[in-house]
Amino acid sequence: MTILFLIHDDYAAGGLQRSTVAAAKCLSTAGHDVTILCLQLVVGGFAERFDFVRGVSNYGANRHAGGFTLLKELRRYVIDRRPDICIGMGQSTSAILRGVTIGCHWTRVYGSERAYPPMLQMSKKWRALRALTIKRLDGIICQTNRTADYYRDRLGIGADRLIVIPNVVDRPLDPLPAPSPALAHLADDEVIACIGRHDWQKGFDLALPIFAKILHERPGARLILVGEGDLEAQHRAQAEKLGLRDRVLFLPRFDHLAEIWSQIDVFLLTSRYEGIPNVLAEAMAYGKACVAFDCPTGPSELITDGIDGYLVNVGDEEIAAERCLRLLRDENLRDRIGTAARSIADRFSQAKICHLWQNLAVPQSDPIGTPKKT
Repeated sequence: MTILFLIHDDYAAGGLQRSTVAAAKCLSTAGHDVTILCLQLVVGGFAERFDFVRGVSNYGANRHAGGFTLLKELRRYVIDRRPDICIGMGQSTSAILRGVTIGCHWTRVYGSERAYPPMLQMSKKWRALRALTIKRLDGIICQTNRTADYYRDRLGIGADRLIVIPNVVDRPLDPLPAPSPALAHLADDEVIACIGRHDWQKGFDLALPIFAKILHERPGARLILVGEGDLEAQHRAQAEKLGLRDRVLFLPRFDHLAEIWSQIDVFLLTSRYEGIPNVLAEAMAYGKACVAFDCPTGPSELITDGIDGYLVNVGDEEIAAERCLRLLRDENLRDRIGTAARSIADRFSQAKICHLWQNLAVPQSDPIGTPKKT
C-alpha cells in the first residue's frame, strides 16, 4: 500500500513528529510505500535525516509556497501519487487532508488526535472546519482510550471508526551514554526533573511552588527544568520571586534524554493536558520514579498509582510535593517503583505498536486498542 502522513512541520524535537517517523518506519518495514509530507520544513528537521520526509512545496515548483498554493500542491500530490491511505497527524492537518481529498475515491482518509480535544484552543474558523470534516473521515486515530471515549460519547463517532494507537516506548539505550556535563555538578544532590516546553500546557508554573514546598524538608534538593519556550523568562522570574534561584537549573532541550536520566532521582510531570506524555513514558522505561498530574489524557494509562508511579490530581501542589518527598526519603521505595515502571517498554514495545499500525493498513478482525496494564 501507498501511505501518506501529513504533519505541520518536521521539528525533530517534537513528540508528534517523532511518533510519525516511528509509525512510518513500522509501515515501511512491513513493505508499504510511506511518505511524510510537511506543510513547513524547519532547519535541522527530520527532512534532513530521512528521505521519506519532505515538504509539500518540494513537489511543485515553489519551494516556499503558502496558503492556497500549498493546498493545490498537496491535492496534486494526492491525485498524482494516488495513496491508498492518507493520515493527518493533528487536528488542522486532518481537516486539510479531508478537504484536499474530496472526490479522491481511491484513498481512505484518517485523522489523528495528538492531545485531548476539549483542552485545545481553536479559533472559530478551525472549530467550524473541524466540525465539518471530522464526521467525513474514514476513521480517527487516538493515542488513548479516553480520547476515543470522548469522540464516541460526545461527538457520536461510531466505535468502528475509532482506532487507538499509542506511541512506541523505546527500550533504554545499552550502554547508557555518558551523563550530560551540564549536570555533573549535581551528582551528590537529590534531583527532581521536569522536561517539556515552557508553556501553559506543561505547567512549569505549578512545578516551581511544588518544589518550594519540597525544599522546606529537603533544602539540598535541586530542580531542573529542561526545555525552551515563550514562558521561560516568566518562569525564571517566578523562581526568583519564590527564592529558588540557587536551587533551580534551567537547561535547553536535549536531543537525547538518556544523558539526563542517570542524574535524576524523581521525574515530575505537571502538565494540564496531554495526548500521551512521551517523556513520562521514557522516564518510566529508564526506571525513574515518577509523580504525574493525572491530566487528560495519558498518565492514568501509563501509571498504576502506587505501583509504578504516583498520580496526583491536576494542580494539587500539596499532594504532589508529598509524593515527591515520599520518594526522596525512601531509596528502597524509589527503586521498587522505578523497577516496576520499566515494564512500560514491554507494554508499548515497537513490535506491539507496529502491529497496530499494520492492522490499520491491512484491517484485521481483532479490535485495536491501547495495550492494557498488567
